[in-house]
Amino acid sequence: MRRRPLLDALFLDRDGTLIAERGFLADPKGVRLAPGASALLARFAGEGTKLFVVTNQSGVARGLTRWDEVNAVNAEVERRLAAAEVAAALRKLNPEQQQIILLRFVQGLSHAEAASIMGKSEGALRILQYRALGALNEALRRSGGLELEAAAVEGAADKPAAAPVPRPARALAGQQP
Repeated sequence: MRRRPLLDALFLDRDGTLIAERGFLADPKGVRLAPGASALLARFAGEGTKLFVVTNQSGVARGLTRWDEVNAVNAEVERRLAAAEVAAALRKLNPEQQQIILLRFVQGLSHAEAASIMGKSEGALRILQYRALGALNEALRRSGGLELEAAAVEGAADKPAAAPVPRPARALAGQQP
């Protein structure tokens, strides 16, 4: 795989690029990731490209949305991108590793319950879980992680909002309490 130059960067708009254009989106329930967005972000990040999300939320200046709504939408975009990244990494694990992670961390089963379902002793299950988490961590590391740098662009609103930073979590530039 060709490595990108050290200063390679990609600047993305939130609305209509990372998520489907929905007008002045104020409700996090309306967030829909654009088809293929998370896979392309992971590809660019894996090649060493720095990713920046910029957004001009003119709806705040127009009184159509509030900062708390913008921040809630940003948080949902962040959550969905992170979930897509984890889902892609999970698909790289073997079926048994996928099963233990789903049983323990998605369904919230105890070691004893998961061991019973998988037909293993609790000790064997704990070892499998340890290895599965290690493999998941490695898959996430190899994907380059979706470390989006927060950036803001001055727009119609007096304070710009930056889009989410899936991993590692960082404060968003321009985020209002």
